[in-house]
Amino acid sequence: MMYGYHLPGDSLAAFLRLPIGLLSVDLSATEERVYMLLLNRSFLSARSPKWVDGDGRVFLQYPLAELAGTLHRSISCVKLALNRLEELDLVERRSQGTGKPNRIYVKFPSDTEAEEVPADSGTGCAADTMPDRAGDRGTGCVRDRKLAPNKKYRERRKETEEGSENTAPARSRESGFFLGLLGRRGRGEE
Repeated sequence: MMYGYHLPGDSLAAFLRLPIGLLSVDLSATEERVYMLLLNRSFLSARSPKWVDGDGRVFLQYPLAELAGTLHRSISCVKLALNRLEELDLVERRSQGTGKPNRIYVKFPSDTEAEEVPADSGTGCAADTMPDRAGDRGTGCVRDRKLAPNKKYRERRKETEEGSENTAPARSRESGFFLGLLGRRGRGEE
């Protein structure tokens, strides 16, 4: 794929939308992408009265396998992202019964919750002006992330090994060799 410079008069190709208010919500990249795809699909659904329920709310149906394929993620990863979006009340799924796809309602953050992000002043990125979890400004683009389970395990194991090196008795190669010989003799091997 070739990329070109932005020139005056250029039009924007198809894109996904992310409401500015969600920039202050701690979402993973997969959760953001799932939300953006669902939001995009809901705007397509709004064009047809078939996808509007009795209360006038737009819904959509997006099979998990198709959503996972579009994102190049596993179905379990997409399920986790949907569960997290439901916890944050950004998405609501309603079961239609056994064997029928769920109805998915996409919700918007309210305008009062969305913080105004100032126009680019030419310094840093927009996230530099957003409050972090403690309410301070100017923390940069880095988000607090949980460590993956395997990293936690490796760090914990490393700490344990460092602590045990100082207290464990030294064991030489010779002692391991002799212990091996003793084990073989007990089984009748020489």
